[in-house]
Amino acid sequence: MRIDLHMHTMVSKDTAIPVNRITVKYMKERGLDGVAITDHDSFANAIKFSRILKREGMIGIPGEEVKTPGGGEILCFFLNEEVRPGPWQQVIDHVHDQGGLAILAHPFDYLRGNWMEYFTMDNSKELKDLIAKIDGIEAFNARNYSTGANHLASKVARAFQKTRTGGSDAHNLFEIGTSYTEIPIQEPTMEGLREAFKMMKLTPESREIFPNYQLPSYKLQRFLFGMQKKTHSLLNRLVPPFKRWQVALHSQ
Repeated sequence: MRIDLHMHTMVSKDTAIPVNRITVKYMKERGLDGVAITDHDSFANAIKFSRILKREGMIGIPGEEVKTPGGGEILCFFLNEEVRPGPWQQVIDHVHDQGGLAILAHPFDYLRGNWMEYFTMDNSKELKDLIAKIDGIEAFNARNYSTGANHLASKVARAFQKTRTGGSDAHNLFEIGTSYTEIPIQEPTMEGLREAFKMMKLTPESREIFPNYQLPSYKLQRFLFGMQKKTHSLLNRLVPPFKRWQVALHSQ
């Protein structure tokens, strides 16, 4: 099964993806079987969108992307209720209390919240504690500007024997499915998915194909489309009429 394990909806301030059947239709056209709903510090749309997806024959994993005081963010999956921002120890404990799983989001992206501080502390107690508590590492994030950030994340996940996930981190409709995770399960139940995470049976994949543009190198393509995504997010956040226009456009 192909599941995009990192996407946002319009309740995230910098996102213009509506929660409706048109969005679901686009997901199907991208070849996805489901998504994880991971809005910034908000659980408002997770259950609602999960139900819409289920009615459309798709999987919706209720989740959230939670910010910590140090700047790093945590992807929280299989939630029943909102997890509030706070120290990472507190966030992960709240996730585990719900039977959920905690994944380090884009750990080495130098332009966004990252976990570099911990991974530069060789054999530190802080790093050991972090690794002991987390359930996995996002090994591929389609919004990372640097290909090296994804490569390093995958390498670190393997070194610490942690589950690797991949997601588009979509903030606009055209981004959905640019990365996803292959999950080899027959029965698409929440328990089956949770077990696949724990058994490390996930494979992050990239599908950053833009057939309308012929660019001379993959790195240049990543950079230019990264800038495009960042510009969209900035406009969504700073110019409310732009976000409303984008949501209306996606709802037609």
